[in-house]
Amino acid sequence: MKRGIISSYWVQLFILLRPWQWVKNIAVFIPIVFTGNLFVPVLFTQSLIAFCSLCLLSSSHYVMNDIVDCKRDTSDPIRKFRPIAAGTIPISVGLVTWVILIISSISIATHLGTPLIIAIVVYAIVHYLLLFFFRHMTIIDIFVLAIGYVLRLYIGEAATGVHVSVWLILSAFSLALLVAVGKRRYEHMQKKEVIVDRYSVKLLDSYVTVFATATFLSYVYYTFLSTFAFESIRVTGFSGGERKWLMVTIPFVLYGIMRFLQRIYTDTKGYFQKALMTDIPLLFSISAWGCVLIIILYVLT
Repeated sequence: MKRGIISSYWVQLFILLRPWQWVKNIAVFIPIVFTGNLFVPVLFTQSLIAFCSLCLLSSSHYVMNDIVDCKRDTSDPIRKFRPIAAGTIPISVGLVTWVILIISSISIATHLGTPLIIAIVVYAIVHYLLLFFFRHMTIIDIFVLAIGYVLRLYIGEAATGVHVSVWLILSAFSLALLVAVGKRRYEHMQKKEVIVDRYSVKLLDSYVTVFATATFLSYVYYTFLSTFAFESIRVTGFSGGERKWLMVTIPFVLYGIMRFLQRIYTDTKGYFQKALMTDIPLLFSISAWGCVLIIILYVLT
């Protein structure tokens, strides 16, 4: 019985850290992937170290979020089962875990020097500004959340010294804005009071249109105009001319955006992230985009 209790406690601690959310931190690999350096051992190792540091830092954020929102989560039909809200993990244990994660994250970052440490600290500051000050401010909350997503790319740059196209950064920023607004539109359809009181349906629909268009166009410009490690990704065509094969990935991006919009407007049940992470067509389009991208960057060039 005692062993079972201990095992259950560790399971709850695991849930508290939410490691399944670490998939978002794969963005730190974008600089080396899009510059053709994915298989360079030194750069891959540096990106992996940054990824580990960021994962621990992200988990610390989730722990603090649960501590701050403990009382509010108890009245939410889904979040009330989170370890701290449910009382299976004491707040004191949560605070100790938060400190350990912060120290561990920075300790790992020190292996790559000052640039990564600064990037990690800035990322943490942005998160806590959002948590304690900006998340109840209309529009600003969306911008700060999107900045947090884009900072993952800069953490990858800080770790490796490899820079990516400004068009790719703009694409990532636009996509982050789209996801942030899309989440609020999704929650508005669920009649969540916090969202309904701050945003009207027409306003959110306008934002969705703007950021969906911005995401698509900035990615198109990236595939056609980007200059980086290869000056431009151009492969000799079958007719002997030069073709910019990255444009082949555009249909996958377009489908992904359209599928995302379909989900936020037609699915009114469940948790936003779960709805996206279990959507087979959306996951397929992302996987297909990634496979084609790798082939173009590492096989055809």
